[in-house]
Amino acid sequence: MIFFLSSRGLLPSGLLLVFSALILLWLGPTSAGAAERIALVVGAGVYQNLAVLANPPNDARLMAKTLRAVNFRVLESYNPDRQALLSIITDFRDALQQAGENAIGLFFYAGHGVQFDGRNFMVPADARFGDRDQAEEDSVAIDWVMGAFRDADTKTNLVILDACRNNPFEGTRSTAKGLAPMDAPSGTLISYATAPGALAADGRGDNSPFTSALAATVANYALPVERAFKQVRILVEKSTDGAQTPWESSSLKSEFYFTLPEQGTPEAELAFWKTVQTDATEAMLGLYLERYPKGNFAVLARQMLNDRVSEPSPPIAEQSWLSQTFGRYEGSVSNTVRSGPDKVVTILTSRNGRLSGEYQISEPEGTTRGVLSGFQTTGERKGVFRWRDIYGAGTLEVAFSKSLRSFGGSWVPDGYPDSGGKWEGTR
Repeated sequence: MIFFLSSRGLLPSGLLLVFSALILLWLGPTSAGAAERIALVVGAGVYQNLAVLANPPNDARLMAKTLRAVNFRVLESYNPDRQALLSIITDFRDALQQAGENAIGLFFYAGHGVQFDGRNFMVPADARFGDRDQAEEDSVAIDWVMGAFRDADTKTNLVILDACRNNPFEGTRSTAKGLAPMDAPSGTLISYATAPGALAADGRGDNSPFTSALAATVANYALPVERAFKQVRILVEKSTDGAQTPWESSSLKSEFYFTLPEQGTPEAELAFWKTVQTDATEAMLGLYLERYPKGNFAVLARQMLNDRVSEPSPPIAEQSWLSQTFGRYEGSVSNTVRSGPDKVVTILTSRNGRLSGEYQISEPEGTTRGVLSGFQTTGERKGVFRWRDIYGAGTLEVAFSKSLRSFGGSWVPDGYPDSGGKWEGTR
């Protein structure tokens, strides 16, 4: 579920089944069996008791048009009063429930937004802007939207808040500047048009800087959603001369693209490879090599295939520790070009005495996933992996504790022997 709030050759039969399922995924949301995309777009700018905000309705119309172009079914409401806003949120919830738990929901709000005691509210057209109790009673909490997604039980959530131009209840006690930060529940990305507690620009043109950047990114960039918002941040900072910096908090668990990469592009290959990594069976690896025989990950895919076919068993001396159970290791990885270490999860598996694995690094820019293969022992509980991810490849030299419950080592990228850093993990 996605929340947007803005105030401003022939294959063997087994492979064929896998290939057919992936084609449904890649053809997009209008294909049979694909997740339905449903959006609710609200623009509130004509207030009964406050000066008109010109841009929010324009922002909402721009986003409605943009989202339809990427296959969203869009519900719209402009300058709603409180009852109308609550009613269309209910209609939105019902549409999501009918579409099923795999539906992707998107809520976009352009208009005034405020916080009371750490809770965020949308301001409908008929708000009276009186005392604190009246102001909170007349507003609509973001909790109503959260509840709609919770009732629909959708799995991917984006909350985008651009509702912090100024506080229309400035004379009301217990209100604070801008919007309040919210923790991202599991499966959710929350994006603010600017830092929590700060104000976002309404814009000098027909649209706010944030909505302009968001619409341009959705329409023109085939990027995973986390990278898409990084692009939005770059555009907004540039257009506001650094005065406004969008901000996110994420706990997403699946990939989402507004626009799928075109077949044959590097982005398409990367997205396909990430799908293969989630289920790196011989069938999936073979399917990747069928589609990308000279791809960026072709050498690695062949190495992984070789690890899965019959090979001579390692010497008995190696089997004594390589045949034991490894598992999930949590730790850190350092980088000579970054000031502090990043969190890394390393999952190691031993098959027939052959050690391989995968890893996930949480960086400020997002999550990087890669694989470990080609392990060669250099001593008792010591050895060297080949690592590979979207940034390149290299070696990881590790030494395990006697119980195999922890390891430490160092990684080096190919061609840059003076770079790299430390890598460690504990079960």
